[in-house]
Amino acid sequence: DRAETVTEGSQSRSSSTGSGPTTGRHQAVVVKVSWMRSAASVGRECTVLNYMETRRVTGVERCRGQVPYPFDNRRAMIAMEPVMNDSVASISEIDERLRPKAVRCIIRTLVQMLSAGVVTTDVQPLISKATGEVLFIDMTEAKIVFTDDDGDSEAMSFLDMALAQSFVSEMMGLIPIDSPDELIRVANSQLIEELQNIHESSGVDKMAHVQQQQRQMLELLREQVRSTFISQDFGDYIDGMF
Repeated sequence: DRAETVTEGSQSRSSSTGSGPTTGRHQAVVVKVSWMRSAASVGRECTVLNYMETRRVTGVERCRGQVPYPFDNRRAMIAMEPVMNDSVASISEIDERLRPKAVRCIIRTLVQMLSAGVVTTDVQPLISKATGEVLFIDMTEAKIVFTDDDGDSEAMSFLDMALAQSFVSEMMGLIPIDSPDELIRVANSQLIEELQNIHESSGVDKMAHVQQQQRQMLELLREQVRSTFISQDFGDYIDGMF
């Protein structure tokens, strides 16, 4: 439904709908060109990426500009960074020494996206064979299910909760269930660290003071983790939160 190219040495510039500054420096970017029927969804992808950037979500692409396709203005183009070369899609395909780093990256992005109210389907990770860093790409199906402006007026809809549950399941599924104990410990410790960051950023100690929709997201995460892997430390910590 789209074409993607990596343009080495392209100049990173933002159009009027982009989020990044025009720096004049040369760097590699990814250019996504839509077909006519997918122009709107590609535009929404840029909007969601911009929103996640404002919420300091890490491990996802940054949209640096959106313009009409020069040869057919019914199609859209967006430029994104960073570019990750020499990557794979599975933790099992990288060096064992880098796998803990990959697990930490996956958990960090998962919790940050849930806290920001963003979920997606058909997650697409790029895992660097050199560093273990993980970059999630192709957010065409991503959706903002709540924002800070929504307040506590209403709970998330059944459909949004189902979408969030699917997202959590996919992300947790990137960590093999037969992982060695070391990776399980890494996953649990990173979960605790990210949940602590939520508390610190909101200036509260108990989940009772967190936005209702955000609480729903984290409760969903708790139940999903219980069905996959959990340490005593993480169990004690998250039970204390709720």
